[in-house]
Amino acid sequence: MILSSTRTLRLRASATMTAAVLCCGVGAPLASAQSVLPPADTIAAGTVPTAACGDELSPADLSRIAELSATSATGEHTLPFLEERARAAEEITEIFLSKHDRRAIFGIGLDLVESQAVLPLYRESSGTAPDASGPIANRPWATHLSTDLLEGYLSAVHAHVTGGEVPQHWQHYFELATDCSAPGGYAAMAGYNAHLTVDLARAVASSGTTPSEYGQYLEIVGAIADQGDAIVAGTQAEFDADLAPLWRLYFLGDAADTVSASTTGSTGIAPGDGHRLLLRVGDQGYSTLSFAHGLALADPATATQADASVHTTWTLADRALESLTAGNLL
Repeated sequence: MILSSTRTLRLRASATMTAAVLCCGVGAPLASAQSVLPPADTIAAGTVPTAACGDELSPADLSRIAELSATSATGEHTLPFLEERARAAEEITEIFLSKHDRRAIFGIGLDLVESQAVLPLYRESSGTAPDASGPIANRPWATHLSTDLLEGYLSAVHAHVTGGEVPQHWQHYFELATDCSAPGGYAAMAGYNAHLTVDLARAVASSGTTPSEYGQYLEIVGAIADQGDAIVAGTQAEFDADLAPLWRLYFLGDAADTVSASTTGSTGIAPGDGHRLLLRVGDQGYSTLSFAHGLALADPATATQADASVHTTWTLADRALESLTAGNLL
């Protein structure tokens, strides 16, 4: 599904204001996104669990996961390299799934997003503006962004299976995934919270993003949001964990379906399509906050405050997830 041109223009017209105001009171465009980011909060991972609500992983399994998740020293960000890292992430998910290990519960959605949204979008695009073709005018920037985002997860997996220090936002995910008393939906959404709230902001900063990339950024996150139904279905099929209640509540999709089902085309929304439209708009809205955080992280004048804001946002989102879980809504 594609956003109406009016809605897309509204989102894009607010880009400068959003980037300047949402995070840290930044009042002018940020000139550089290349500065060193503040280090992530880390905590000791402790003993590596060999099972998470399924069969035991063998030493060979753990060794292979460690090999696949090891960070490359090349610093490459090309499309072929991104494809290679996406294949590594997919194989890690497959290893976990082969033992019905719940540490795959985030990887299911990640792999769908990479294979069905991100990589096809980038393959449709080529070059750099003004000679670019396809929906992404600056593919080198886009592949840099996506590679850095994916590496945030892979590096956390590597630390987890080798007994290293795991960033706090990912350690929380692994703790929930390996706690069989914790609802699977909460564990999965903790992974998405880590990925979209913390790692995405850091990838925006480390990839040299500027406000001029905002429109392309929306294309990327919109394509990702369109995979929401597939993510819900895949998670349900593998782990009997229903993410749909949270997604519907968060984006008010059921309300939109009620409205759109009673219309006869005046809104341009087909009956039953309301939740998908609002999922795309809602995801773009949340990702705009990560975009603003990323720009501020890249500016030495605002990096410390931005890092604190990212952590606060992650914490508040997790508290909301925890409350929904306690209320049997997740």
